[in-house]
Amino acid sequence: LEPADWLVTDNWQWHQNPIKGTADALNEKGVTGRGAIVGTDFLWCKYIDWLREWCSGIEWCPEDDLVKSVQHVKSARELDVFREAGEISTRALNLIMEDLLVGKTGRFCARLDHGSDAPRLFYRSRKNRCVRPKAQQGTA
Repeated sequence: LEPADWLVTDNWQWHQNPIKGTADALNEKGVTGRGAIVGTDFLWCKYIDWLREWCSGIEWCPEDDLVKSVQHVKSARELDVFREAGEISTRALNLIMEDLLVGKTGRFCARLDHGSDAPRLFYRSRKNRCVRPKAQQGTA
């Protein structure tokens, strides 16, 4: 799949190092002055240090509180995605447990080429919908 097949915008960039790519994009746009950085509770210190080094014209200010109130608000679509992910992972884990209980190895359960159905539950079609194994097609 190409990015255009699954992204909902034409405005995207790709970089082998996303932090360097972000710095490059900010520098290309001439961004300077105070800049908020969100995620200091999980973003590695070295990444913040890199941004400070690569974007010396930006004064990075931690502003994690900016997203705290909206993180807890979920749209109906977001909730549907969480439900779907839960259903998919539950079915996959059930298939894995069934295979393990009859003596198959964890390696078998994780590999598509050995016939396990569990990994197939995680593959997506071009429309980003779950592709069910043949044995489960036609069932809810």
